Amino acid sequence: MMLISNDRSSRSARGHEAGTQPDPKLVAAIGEHAERLRKSGVLVDSGELLPSSTGAWARAAGGKLSATDGPFVGSIT
Repeated sequence: MMLISNDRSSRSARGHEAGTQPDPKLVAAIGEHAERLRKSGVLVDSGELLPSSTGAWARAAGGKLSATDGPFVGSIT
């Protein structure tokens, strides 16, 4: 697995968290890199991660499973 990530304080990272599109130059560079990997037979699949604000934490403890919505608030089960 390979993850390409931004420094959280970068404009691009803040934009991704806000749901805006990244710089077209960055998208093109990542696409070119992925195509080289695909042609070499190394890349099997790829996809974009969603902003962390849409995520959840899943935990298993004491035989119970719990999930926390978003990365930091509220609890759901």
